[in-house]
Amino acid sequence: MTDNTIDLGGDGHLEILGSGRVRFRGHADGLEVVLHLKDRGGRLRVTRIDVRAEVVTGQLLDQIPFARIETLANQATLAKLVVAPEKVAFLSDVYSPPSRKMVARDGKIVVEVAPLNIPTTRDYPDRFFREVADTYAAYAAHSKRPAVEMAAANGVAVTTVHRWVKEARRRGLMAPSGTKRRSADMEDDG
Repeated sequence: MTDNTIDLGGDGHLEILGSGRVRFRGHADGLEVVLHLKDRGGRLRVTRIDVRAEVVTGQLLDQIPFARIETLANQATLAKLVVAPEKVAFLSDVYSPPSRKMVARDGKIVVEVAPLNIPTTRDYPDRFFREVADTYAAYAAHSKRPAVEMAAANGVAVTTVHRWVKEARRRGLMAPSGTKRRSADMEDDG
């Protein structure tokens, strides 16, 4: 891994290349994908993919976590790096994901992410929803049930987390749900 790589847990690794490109390396069959992202309606969206693998199959393409990659690419600090004309020297200088650690619990390895700083005011500021987006992405990198784990860690109902995520998406801080798209749905970049 390089200094510009984000660990996506069991899915693989994401490297920020700049110039609207990120490289995803999966754990299966030497999967390596360069995803090209462009601004579409104020959000970075995948517009093209270049896949390298032993054999490219539909099953292999299903292993590319498009929604997770778009969510990470659209985080405020990372979005600037993704579209920067040159590769950044050290991702860690400008991006710090929510604090997390791996722990063993009930015979399973789980990820613990630092709890949210939940505002006490009635109207939650944008910075809170940015934190929701980042924290959700941290859980999603290691869990198939990120909202459930996020709710438990913060002592709130799962429906509350769903409401926060919905608002973060409405504010454009997270990719819309169900963004897994096939290559036929992506526009040709030429």
